[in-house]
Amino acid sequence: MNVKGIVIAMAFMLLFAFPVNTIYFYEEAKENNLTEIVNNGKILYVGGSGPGNYTKIQDAIDNASNGDTVFVYGGIYYENVVINKSINLIGEAKETTIIDGAKRGNVIYVWGNGTRVINFTIQHGGGDWLGAGIFIYS
Repeated sequence: MNVKGIVIAMAFMLLFAFPVNTIYFYEEAKENNLTEIVNNGKILYVGGSGPGNYTKIQDAIDNASNGDTVFVYGGIYYENVVINKSINLIGEAKETTIIDGAKRGNVIYVWGNGTRVINFTIQHGGGDWLGAGIFIYS
């Protein structure tokens, strides 16, 4: 393997090694006890039909506080989300709850510790400039 290949391999290893303790991914939230995940914070809803539900994930995140949970009902949400708090972001089901970044950079940008992202399909990050499905800066 040449030097360039070794450098690229090391860069990828470092990129994926640092965020391990700052964000937790679960394949199925239903297999976990959500009462253990949802602490004593409030729950904000996105995409539902009840009063006080948000239409955008980012609006709910902006109104959340540390320890809160943002629950997102199934649907396609065309947005790029920035999480700068310790919250739980939970989708209704990974097959039907989709965040589409429309190829405009990072789909989810996590800036902080203790954030959980559960039960989402994340697609179309990137575009003309670099972007990730989930970018973690901590």
